[in-house]
Amino acid sequence: MGSCSSSIDQRANIIHSNLNTLPNHVQNPENRPTTPPTNKFRFKFDQRVLQKYHIEALIGQGSFSKVVRARHRLTKVEYAVKIVSKPENEKSLISGSQNAQNGQNGQNGQNHGQTHAQNNSSIISKDLIREGSQEKLCETELRVLRRVRHRNIIQLVEVFESGIPNQRVYLVMEMCKGGELFDRIVEHGPMLELPGARAVSQILDGVKYLHNLAIVHRDLKLENILYCHSDPNNKRLVITDFGLAKINARPGDRMHTTCGTPEYIAPELLKRIPYTKAVDSWAVGVVSFAVLAGMMPFEDDDRIELYRKILHGRLAWDEDAWQGISGRARDFVKKLITVDENLRMSAAEASRHPFIQAVKEYDQQMESGVKNQNSQKERRAGSRHSDHSGKTDKSQRSLRSQHRRVREDELDQLLQKYETQIDK
Repeated sequence: MGSCSSSIDQRANIIHSNLNTLPNHVQNPENRPTTPPTNKFRFKFDQRVLQKYHIEALIGQGSFSKVVRARHRLTKVEYAVKIVSKPENEKSLISGSQNAQNGQNGQNGQNHGQTHAQNNSSIISKDLIREGSQEKLCETELRVLRRVRHRNIIQLVEVFESGIPNQRVYLVMEMCKGGELFDRIVEHGPMLELPGARAVSQILDGVKYLHNLAIVHRDLKLENILYCHSDPNNKRLVITDFGLAKINARPGDRMHTTCGTPEYIAPELLKRIPYTKAVDSWAVGVVSFAVLAGMMPFEDDDRIELYRKILHGRLAWDEDAWQGISGRARDFVKKLITVDENLRMSAAEASRHPFIQAVKEYDQQMESGVKNQNSQKERRAGSRHSDHSGKTDKSQRSLRSQHRRVREDELDQLLQKYETQIDK
């Protein structure tokens, strides 16, 4: 079972420690099929992977997986390879008789990039654990990634699967060098309204695409949204981590598995009643709130009180954080973070909201070469003064306070207390 993630400082120290103690590359001189010194990564790579990719560094890891940076030996394009260990005697996760399957982009030089390791800050119910979480999460992610092809969803390039004795699945994915949306907000503070609307619009495009394919993500959060490029002029975002996704969720279908991340979890999940794809809309609302305000909408150090606030929709409307933000932006957030799922906007409806349409119309005008007749139009379309987008102590404390680590037994007790106390 996953748990809430540790603080930003702890996460940064762990990552820096890993990067400093691991080699920059794994040598394979003369390109011979000899085993390179991969023991420094504490396991051996499948030879088929090494024949195609030059392993350079460990860039992320979780309880169930590791992610390494790799470079294609022929094209020199960088990729991220996610390695998941399988339990012994488990069936193949790759359908058919092939142990390696090339994706559409596996042999070309298109831009590919990194995905981070499976984030373990999520709540996962015992039903999912009984199904065999490690294999189940990998299998679900693989099934989703093979079905999708969208600019705002991480792209799978190809898959390798090794057999006994080192049973592992290698997912080769595009490399995203820009980091998490979460880290961007912590580092730079809330976004101006137009850039914020552009970011949310991309997330909505990805969620709409998933829902049209009958896929519900169920763990949308700032950490699962990545910038593809480090170039500040390229703001492409992608949705990642589909281990908790529900596939073939037809319109009106109800799901029962309790999963997600506490700060982003919808009220119907807390009530443990059957729920729909509307849980993704709620999570988009939480992300939108954080993007615009630099803080989470529900805050409390006491977990029961946090859940109580979520259940009743008591948002932390800090007037300093929301100063200068337009009414339509507030309306957009409110209509997504709506307790009644029947009144909550769908991803398709949210993409048609004036908050999103305003930035789309503005960008269309700029692309078509139409001059802005009023130099202040962009700010009136919904932005704060530029100095308000900077990092603030309050926004950092708020975001940090929401990422805590809890044990499985603690979470079980928490939910039991919630069920008995929530209506008092």
